[in-house]
Amino acid sequence: VDRHAAFSDDGSLLAVSARATVSLWKALLGQLVCTLTYGGGARVRALAFVPHTSQLIAACDDDVAIVWDVLTCR
Repeated sequence: VDRHAAFSDDGSLLAVSARATVSLWKALLGQLVCTLTYGGGARVRALAFVPHTSQLIAACDDDVAIVWDVLTCR
């Protein structure tokens, strides 16, 4: 399974991908915040937090980029 990960700017959040799913964790507590799933089914190949925002970007195998808001998990 390909896994990719990214920390938020302040290090408080960790995003980890496995296939088409991204798990968002509180890094220091190891507490799951939410699970984000790409409905297109393609694998997530890269993750990045947008600096100074609440956005997480996932790049997928099917050349789609998804933007999620980590405050709302949508």
